[in-house]
Amino acid sequence: MQAFSYLIETKIVFGLGAVEQISAQVSALEVQRALVVTDQGIVQAGLLEKVTQPLANAGIEFAVFDEIEPNPRDTTILKGAQAAQDFEADVVIGLGGGSPMDAAKAIAVMAVNEPPLDQYCGVGADP
Repeated sequence: MQAFSYLIETKIVFGLGAVEQISAQVSALEVQRALVVTDQGIVQAGLLEKVTQPLANAGIEFAVFDEIEPNPRDTTILKGAQAAQDFEADVVIGLGGGSPMDAAKAIAVMAVNEPPLDQYCGVGADP
């Protein structure tokens, strides 16, 4: 595995009323374009709009990548990273449980780094 270093700020906001903070949190980052990473369960439950509407109201452009499956595959992460690149997202927002949150972090890494994904997580590397 190649040696590398990177800085990626991860901020997790959760709890009652957390979603109401989304536009303020994103606006504070002084970004213009957000990729929202989630799964179909969130979409079908009608929860996605609770994030996208405040973003729209704040004038933040957004795209949605809602293809996250349980225990996301590397191919899904790379597809999400390509979506972030194509949209020219400057922030990635994870919405949902563990899989969307983990996927959002990996998508953010892969949106600005070269594949393969496993070189950044040490999968299969000797200790």
